[in-house]
Amino acid sequence: MDTKEQNYIIERFRKAAFIYDFSFLPLRWLRKKALQAAGNPENKSILDVCTGTGGQALAFAQKGNRVYGVDISEEMLRLARKKRGAQNIVYSNASCTELDFKDNFFDLAIISFGLHEMPAAARSKALKEIRRVLKNNADFIVVDYSMPESRFIRFFALSFLNLYECRYYPEFVRSDVVSMIAGQGFLLKEKTDLVLGSVMIMLFSTVKN
Repeated sequence: MDTKEQNYIIERFRKAAFIYDFSFLPLRWLRKKALQAAGNPENKSILDVCTGTGGQALAFAQKGNRVYGVDISEEMLRLARKKRGAQNIVYSNASCTELDFKDNFFDLAIISFGLHEMPAAARSKALKEIRRVLKNNADFIVVDYSMPESRFIRFFALSFLNLYECRYYPEFVRSDVVSMIAGQGFLLKEKTDLVLGSVMIMLFSTVKN
């Protein structure tokens, strides 16, 4: 990711940090869905990419997992560290395109509403990094926007989300996300469409190196 793109993302979340938890309230139930998609893991080493204010990281930590949350926005992480239970999570201010972890380190990784926030090249690099730090046959959960099949719902979903989502959202939602992720060493196991098809939760497993 070049400096201009990175600064755009950092500035976007600097401005949004103080209202992020409030704006996400209608979708908080997705955190439980993500846990269920992951099989409600316990005592695992888990990477939460683009952790934001740490809501999903906390959900996994409450199950007794060792959670590492990574985010490019220090403002978002500052809020995450203040939350009750955050002492059980290690937060790092870093780009997901350059993860400071050993190869084959994590049992599971998750990225929630993070891929659409990146340009295509950075997205591919982030997925490569996530694959690198995951063990063989580990699970990878992706929660993000999708393209509704209904033209009527698609029109209203795109019109609404384009009001506040980032400049990379339109390209992402129109792309073949499953093939993009699979091309970086993952195998799709399950895909669930939610919110009238405008949100998806996908469970992947890592393909053996």
